[in-house]
Amino acid sequence: MASGFAGAWVALDGRAQPTDVTDFEGIRLRMRGHGAFQLGLRAGPLPGVNYMAPVEAQAGWTPVAVPFANLQAANQGAPPFDPRAVSWLGVSTRPGKPGPFEFEIDDVELYTSRDEGQLRAQDAPTFAVGFAPSPPSVLPRGPWKELAADPPDDGKQKRLPDATALAVCFDDAHDRVWFRIELAGPLPKRWMGANVALDLDGDPSNGMAWWGTNTAFHFDRLVSVYGSETGSGYEGTIGIADAAEVQAGRMNGSRGERVLVVLDPAKPAFVVGIPRSALGTEAKAPIRLLAAVGSAFMHNDDVPNTGAALLSR
Repeated sequence: MASGFAGAWVALDGRAQPTDVTDFEGIRLRMRGHGAFQLGLRAGPLPGVNYMAPVEAQAGWTPVAVPFANLQAANQGAPPFDPRAVSWLGVSTRPGKPGPFEFEIDDVELYTSRDEGQLRAQDAPTFAVGFAPSPPSVLPRGPWKELAADPPDDGKQKRLPDATALAVCFDDAHDRVWFRIELAGPLPKRWMGANVALDLDGDPSNGMAWWGTNTAFHFDRLVSVYGSETGSGYEGTIGIADAAEVQAGRMNGSRGERVLVVLDPAKPAFVVGIPRSALGTEAKAPIRLLAAVGSAFMHNDDVPNTGAALLSR
C-alpha cells in the first residue's frame, strides 16, 4: 500500500554511534528483486534524518552505486548531509510507491578513490546493543491487574503492532514489576518495539513531552525495548533512561538496571520487566504511565491514547 514501508538498516559501527565517513565518496552494492527503492544513510543528532537516493531493483543481480553527493534529505527543512555524523546505512521502499516489493542485497560497501579509507566512530551514546528475550518461565504467576485499555485498529500504520491493553504484575520474590502490553494481532517475527513511559513525581506538567499519540503526557523515566532480530537474539535499544538522558539521546540510560522482555505469542503480548527500584520513591501519589508499541524504529500506538494509567507503588 502507498502508506506502508519496508527496508533494512544496519549501524555503521555496530552500535549506531555517529561515524565520520568523509574518507568515502558513496555506497556500492549488488541488488536484485523488483520495485522502486531508496538507498542511503541516516545522519545527524538522534533520531537523525534519512538522506536517500532512488534506486531500482532488477530481476538479476545488478551493481548499484550511489554517490553521497546524490543523497537528499527525506524531511523538509532538514540540514545538509553531514558525512561526519552518520549512524546507519539502509535501503527501503520509496514513499508513495505501492507494492508488492521484493529485494535482496549483497556486497555492501562504502567506496573511495583513495588508497584506503577509514571509518571514525565518535565517543557518543550507544544506541544499539545486543540482547535476547527471556523465557516465559521468568514470569510470575500473577495476579495481573489491567491498568488501561485501547481500541484495536487505531495505530498509525495498519501493519505495525497495535496495543489493546496494559496490565501489571508485581513479582515480590524477585523485587521486579512486569508490564504486559497486549496486541490486536500477532507478534512481529523479526523485530520488536515497546516503551513504558513513567511519570513518577505526581506532577503531570513537568518532565519530557511524549512524542506518540498521547502528546499531553509528560514522563520522568522511560523504559525502552526496541530491536531487530539477529542470529543470536536482537540488536537495538533496551534500558531505563531518565528524561534528561532521553533528550540527550541516551536511550539505554545509565542506571544499570536490567530490563527483561518476554514475547508471549498466545496473548499475544510484549511483557516487559523492570526492577521495582526503577519506580522510584519520589512521591506517595500513584504513578502515571502509558505504554507504546511500534516497529524497531518507530512508534505506532499508545495505551491509553489520552490521559494516563495509574499505578500504586
